[in-house]
Parts: sequence; structure tokens; C-alpha cells
Amino acid sequence: MVYYLPVLGAVALAGGTILERVVLRMKKVGVELYQTASFLAIVISMLPLLYFFWRLDSGAMEPKNIVIFFWLYSFQP
Repeated sequence: MVYYLPVLGAVALAGGTILERVVLRMKKVGVELYQTASFLAIVISMLPLLYFFWRLDSGAMEPKNIVIFFWLYSFQP
């Protein structure tokens, strides 16, 4: 199983690269829109796995930490 994971990752990366080239050429989609949409798709697909594989500490939902998160997020270019 240890050897299959890197191979599976390489195949997924190659498939994503081919899909990206096809979408950017054929559909006339901008690079910024494609990268934003693919990032949001990855985040949305990972949200259900968050509950099972990682844990959310109670400290993450404190108002102070949420304010810091949005403060850092607001200064991103």
C-alpha cells in the first residue's frame, strides 16, 4: 500500500494537468478563474473528511482566534 500512494498521486496530478490544459484552451477560461474554482472544489470536497481524519479543537472556535483569522485573511493580496 505504501508504494501505491505515490503512484496514485502522480496519476492524479497528471490527470489534473491534462484537464487544466483542456479547460484553459477549449473553454477559454481565465487562469485566475480556473485556479480559484479548482481551489474551492478541493476545499469543498475535503470538508466532509475534516470530521473523520482531523479534529477540531474547541480553541479554534474562540472569538479571539476567529478575529485573528479574518484579520489575516483580510490582508491577503
